[in-house]
Amino acid sequence: MMAGSAATGALSMVFGATSLAPHGGIWVIGLIGKPGLWAAAIVAGTAISAVCLIALKSLWHAARAGSTASVPAGTRVAVGA
Repeated sequence: MMAGSAATGALSMVFGATSLAPHGGIWVIGLIGKPGLWAAAIVAGTAISAVCLIALKSLWHAARAGSTASVPAGTRVAVGA
């Protein structure tokens, strides 16, 4: 999530998307300079976050599948051990 947020913030700064509101979100789009580029930065950051999340979940599932493959059937495994 931090990678996507960092990319969004960096792109917003590069694009010069300014905000006149002291808060953010879609509700202040009328007060944003260059709203199209601001939306593009959000889309890019969301895509980066999604790719990172999918990659990490794939790694987690692969590691989890590999760790339980060597446990004999019927054996109880303590969570967090």
